[in-house]
Amino acid sequence: MIPPDYKCGACAAEGVKLWRGYNESHAELRCGDCAASEQKRVVDLSEGDQIGWSVPAVPDLRGGWWGYTSVPAEGCAWWKALPLRVTGEWKVRGGRMAWLPYAAATRELIDGNVKQLERVEFNRKGGSVALVFYADGFNGEAARRVR
Repeated sequence: MIPPDYKCGACAAEGVKLWRGYNESHAELRCGDCAASEQKRVVDLSEGDQIGWSVPAVPDLRGGWWGYTSVPAEGCAWWKALPLRVTGEWKVRGGRMAWLPYAAATRELIDGNVKQLERVEFNRKGGSVALVFYADGFNGEAARRVR
């Protein structure tokens, strides 16, 4: 569950990964694009999860934030499951993530072109979409042999 105040303090983006300053007592939350712009960096989740001096904002159960090296496994999994953006595509470790129209995503999955369908949002304005993972070097051969 995403806390109601888990949104970018600069652009108000919701439902996406957020970052906070590494050692801030009052956390200013930023989405990946806003953090990258402020830090004059590029977001590349294939290289790591930090953006300059910004670290993943993972809420704890007391209303604060887990320290960067103290986040429990379930907190890491929660943050990792959030998309970087609600549109487009981006690099991640081992491949890339992309939002596609739902019909195109299911066709890519059936054809063996995508490694994994990560999430589906049926109530998007303009139609249903799916977040898919394209693995580096994955050409779907194994998927075609199983059928």
